[in-house]
Amino acid sequence: MRGSRARGVRLKGTRARDVQLRGKPARGVGLKGIRSGRAERPRRRLRPPGAELPSSLRRKALAALGAGNGTGARELLGTPDAATLTAALAASGADALVYMVPGEGFRPHIPGHAPILRPGGAEPAVLDLPLLLSPGSHQLERYLGSAAERSRRVADPDASRASREAAETEWQAALSELCDWAWPAAVGPVLDSPEPLGRPPRIVLIPCGPLGVVPWHAARMHIPLGGHRYACQDAVFSYAPSGAQLLRAVARDRLPATGRRVLVTDPRLSLVRAEVETEALRSACYPDARRYGEFVAAEGVPDAPGSCEDLLAVLPGGGGEPAAVVHVSCHGVAGPSPTRSALSLADGELTVARILDHAAAAPGPDGPLVVLSACETDLSTGDHDEALPLSTALVAQGAADVVGSRWAVNDSATALMMAAFHHFLTSQDLAPADALRAPSCGCSTRTAGPRPAWATRCTARPPAPTCRRSTCGPPSPTRATPRHAEPRPRCCFS
Repeated sequence: MRGSRARGVRLKGTRARDVQLRGKPARGVGLKGIRSGRAERPRRRLRPPGAELPSSLRRKALAALGAGNGTGARELLGTPDAATLTAALAASGADALVYMVPGEGFRPHIPGHAPILRPGGAEPAVLDLPLLLSPGSHQLERYLGSAAERSRRVADPDASRASREAAETEWQAALSELCDWAWPAAVGPVLDSPEPLGRPPRIVLIPCGPLGVVPWHAARMHIPLGGHRYACQDAVFSYAPSGAQLLRAVARDRLPATGRRVLVTDPRLSLVRAEVETEALRSACYPDARRYGEFVAAEGVPDAPGSCEDLLAVLPGGGGEPAAVVHVSCHGVAGPSPTRSALSLADGELTVARILDHAAAAPGPDGPLVVLSACETDLSTGDHDEALPLSTALVAQGAADVVGSRWAVNDSATALMMAAFHHFLTSQDLAPADALRAPSCGCSTRTAGPRPAWATRCTARPPAPTCRRSTCGPPSPTRATPRHAEPRPRCCFS
């Protein structure tokens, strides 16, 4: 289900380079028939050219992942064609869909590629990206190693303060190096490819394999007089888990923002700032929101304890009308296998498998915004693309947009990030991708260290230009940010 593959589209009969994708056995479909007339390089094949993955094998793969026989899980494997995707882009208001396919740095050197689809049925283009390698990229490999070590230290209650600080320092250095690499490796060429629009282009990214861990919107280039310019100052980015999921999200309207809102606060009372975060959102943005979870200082009795069933009931397929906005502030964990990633709620772990298999009713035509203010909700520990983290599972079950996260940051910084995001969402009437982009508006390009917005990502629906007000000044990186409780580091929003 996950690996180095372009997810959910076959491009046939176009004139460009042949793209052969490599990955782990039985891991999905790829791009076919893109040729340029150059001699083909020797390459491995996962299966004979043109062969389809048998549906029986797909079902077995889902069962092995623990996803059961849920229709939501099976639909993750759909394969739309290029014409269908370009029509969807036109309907959504996005300017480009970019598959980011890594090459290999070993002999023979196979460069990475970026097949780019644009609205209006134009012929897909394929960019050669010789630096987009996995394996073969030192910067990416260093980051993957440092991020794994950082997560281990954060989660280990016996880890010393010195070891945590050393892991944090190495991770920050690796992240800065990764953002420097991401510009020439992919984002710079992608941003140079479209015709000028007179506004920031709206780009949907589908990164394949380990490229899914990269905060592409935070890719940066050095400014001659000092500082950096970041990718999201020049474009509005959102992410999709696959072409099939993009089609489903485009066909789904957002529920009216005036609908029911639910704020879930850490039911286990282990996050210092979770209650502060949700109470601030209720006071400033959603005064009529229902409160789930445990509250220490807030007045009144919570509307529900914040169990797995409580949350599933307000999501699409829960049997009733879904909430328009669901904000969850709790612990999250990226599991050792994709379907074991989970949110920690009052009565246990709400896993990807349970989300996919829970459907009391078919999702309606409209979907909610789900904000997962919890650790690693857009990540799995072994494979780092978008195929099946918590965010994708919620999209599969009917959410219109999901804000998920990649790593852990300070609990206070996360609360501020969420306050800014919801402010732009409600007061400025911005679409979720724009609201994520906006908090970094006007921030100095000389700011050192990773910014909270870098971890934040809007998954699924393209950033359609639906907002009535524009954001102030040049925006900056936008991904969901992980967090940990204070004073002791605990992973909570990544």
